Amino acid sequence: MLVPGGAVQAGPANLTVVAHTPGKGSWSKPVSVAISGGGAVQTSAVSSGLVLTIVIPGSNENVQANHDGHVRGVAYDTRTRAELGVGVDRVQVFLDGPRGTDGSQDLGIAAQTANTWSLAWEPTKFDHVMHHVLWVYARSSVTGEERLANQEVNIVH
Repeated sequence: MLVPGGAVQAGPANLTVVAHTPGKGSWSKPVSVAISGGGAVQTSAVSSGLVLTIVIPGSNENVQANHDGHVRGVAYDTRTRAELGVGVDRVQVFLDGPRGTDGSQDLGIAAQTANTWSLAWEPTKFDHVMHHVLWVYARSSVTGEERLANQEVNIVH
């Protein structure tokens, strides 16, 4: 969105951004901005309410090829309502590339329990190469947006 020059005085200001969808209602987010002398608005990074982390495996962790592997983490949306639970309706895990690209391996849809998720996989299927990147997508049931998290791992014998 563009704010016309002169519409807001120079200096720090707080604005409220409101999004509305007919099916899911309205959400608002305060945003701190700095107005330069010319009237240009520079917003600080607007953070999403969608949280996604990969807990296991850790960054560059060695995963044993001959053991069952597990990917685990946390996913929730801070903007959720009680009827939507934790506000995340899907967590998908891919290996070696973003979803839908050549070389990407679909490991599956993770099982969710409250705000945690987990997926069992077989590292031995991918041990012909040591270094891999996990691509994990969480989808908000509140807004439909997705968040992506990556984790580098090594499959070793």
